Amino acid sequence: MLNKTFKVCHAFIPKLCITMPLIWFPTLCAAQINAVETAVDEASNSGQVENQSSDFLSNKWRVNGFATIGYAQTDKYSDAVLRRNQYQSSSELRKNNFKLDSRIGVQLSKELSERWDLVLQGVLKHHHINHVTDYIDVAMLRYQASNEWQISLGRQPFDLFFMSDHRNVGYSYDWVRPPTDFYGFVSYDYLDGAKFIRRWGDFDNEWSLSFSVGLLEDAIELIAFDAFDPRGDNVGSDNCIVCDLPQGPNQPGFGGEQGSTNSNDTTTAKPIYNTEITLHSGNWRLRANYAYLKFELEVGGVPAAGLDGLFGESNFFWLGVSDFLQAPDIKEELHYTSVGGSWESGGWKVQTEISHSEAAVFAFAGQRGYLHIRRRWGDWSPFLTLGFARDDSSLDIQPLEETGISPDLPFYGVLLALESELNSIISAVRQNQNNISVGVRWDFAHEKALKFQCDRVRIDARSGSIHDVFGRDFSKGVSRSWCSATFDWLF
Repeated sequence: MLNKTFKVCHAFIPKLCITMPLIWFPTLCAAQINAVETAVDEASNSGQVENQSSDFLSNKWRVNGFATIGYAQTDKYSDAVLRRNQYQSSSELRKNNFKLDSRIGVQLSKELSERWDLVLQGVLKHHHINHVTDYIDVAMLRYQASNEWQISLGRQPFDLFFMSDHRNVGYSYDWVRPPTDFYGFVSYDYLDGAKFIRRWGDFDNEWSLSFSVGLLEDAIELIAFDAFDPRGDNVGSDNCIVCDLPQGPNQPGFGGEQGSTNSNDTTTAKPIYNTEITLHSGNWRLRANYAYLKFELEVGGVPAAGLDGLFGESNFFWLGVSDFLQAPDIKEELHYTSVGGSWESGGWKVQTEISHSEAAVFAFAGQRGYLHIRRRWGDWSPFLTLGFARDDSSLDIQPLEETGISPDLPFYGVLLALESELNSIISAVRQNQNNISVGVRWDFAHEKALKFQCDRVRIDARSGSIHDVFGRDFSKGVSRSWCSATFDWLF
């Protein structure tokens, strides 16, 4: 299996020499945060770099930055696109192989007084954008009440993972990108609210306990629709089920029109409660957290939603279909629990995280996790990562043949097409996959690293994972391989 994975690697290595278009990285004025400080601290602990900061305007300002230029085989398959997480557009990644992992961040902090400081972070990367403020990952005031207590107000990292505060800083971790099995399904980088931190212990055993409360609004691509030939021929396709459906209201791009549309779903969560406890002890770091989110998912671009009332009363005795036709906006209560551990010594590193989440119908329910093993020899760090995602979603529809709807009805053929389309949608939001990643990191210069990684993903039948493209045959499981490379540095 791995032999097949590595055979594809040579296909795109020459493309890495292509100069990254400078227009992709316009000047960004933003910010500092614990993200880069954490990244630099972790690298310093491994003997790679020392923390650096720059004076800006006065000796109380501190500026840091990070950047990644990456290339990935995002356009390799007609039925699946490699995505980092759900806020990335499949159609955009097809067009530009550099957009998947490339990003740049500038960070700024200022001491306002002995106990107050201002922290900002801006990151330019590829994701759904509704407003310019979506580029701001952190904008908060911190108050150090004592050596034990700290309070922060404003936009700040959402502490769901080990790397919540530096998941955008590619230099801070071994991979090209954090494991998509675990990090890809929760796209939220931040929340707007308040965070309270209590620290205690000594140099041998340091504890921290935090509690956050806030809200968020984020645009994601839960499902990607292609109403055209997925190979790029804009002339129609046998896979274009939606092209045969009657035109419904508010559904541009369907009903026989050639072209494509992508789901522009918006998640609004309020309130959010999160608590996290962490222990640093020698070579060990252990953490656990629990989060509660009450959120509403506004599903846009679902073709079936425009068919409400088109079939008279038939949708009311077709079990499950009315949920799509009448309630495209989904309200959920999500309970999320995760535990993780990391051990590092003598060039070896072992890290793992496992999560369990519960939701009534949609999105994120189930178990996810990964195991990461790395060995460092000088400047070289090969690694192996195993990941999985298991979705407990019970979302389903009744088979059309069991509904009692007569095949002689004039619109029965359209219902068959609708059934196939809805089954594809259900599969696309169901996440069941296994992943094996192998790669190597080369720290060739001070605060600069090159990484190369290949992923082999096994996607189960009736599952789309985060790499789905509408039109794939979801009744069968598939295996897909992608390779990626990045250049990461701190500045």
